Amino acid sequence: MHCPRLAALGLTLVVGAFCAGTATARAATEGPTAFTRTPLPFEELPARVREQVRRVTEQPTVSARAPAEEFTGRPAMYQWLMDHPDRAAAGWRRLGTPCLDIADRGSGVFGYSDGQGNDIYWETIYRSADTRIWFAEGRARPGLLLPPVPFRAVVVMHHASIADPAGRPRLRHQADFYLHTDSKTASLLARLAGTSAPRLSEQCVGQMQIFFSALTGYMERHPERVEALLFAGERP
Repeated sequence: MHCPRLAALGLTLVVGAFCAGTATARAATEGPTAFTRTPLPFEELPARVREQVRRVTEQPTVSARAPAEEFTGRPAMYQWLMDHPDRAAAGWRRLGTPCLDIADRGSGVFGYSDGQGNDIYWETIYRSADTRIWFAEGRARPGLLLPPVPFRAVVVMHHASIADPAGRPRLRHQADFYLHTDSKTASLLARLAGTSAPRLSEQCVGQMQIFFSALTGYMERHPERVEALLFAGERP
């Protein structure tokens, strides 16, 4: 994903850790019913991050909700890709789409670092039959002449399995994004973004959805390529 005008908000580095070109590969499907927002299950989150998640979601510097998207694919593949974003990113690169190099940092933590002050890492802190929550932390450089800005972010991915009239597997999902930073620099730049910030935030979070949905759909259409794209012939 690439949302240059949102770099000043640090949002690019959060959602950009997924993919740099999927937004041009496919537009989100219009029309699916939005998911109803429900209170987060704070008491079911790990105690070590519970209050941090509460602060991010209740006092966000930036927040956005992508349009609901519906797509062809099997729930098992969709869930697997969300569990292995490093291999999903590798699959996009093997398809010729530029993606950042996501690394598996162990114990369910994934991250991206470019050696230029940008470093983020995230983990799944909650999963249920219809919801997944990621918690991210890191530092993002909002501009070439500015120092890295620390931030925390939360992504809530709502999802549901459905079927088309012919009985073929389909899914519907929608992401809510929250970012919080105490940095005065980031707050100033967020204000400078003005009224365009919500729209650009929504676009970037939509790209995050497409990172998973478009690849899930591709694997459904080309199951013979799963091994080559996700594992390059070698199982972990």
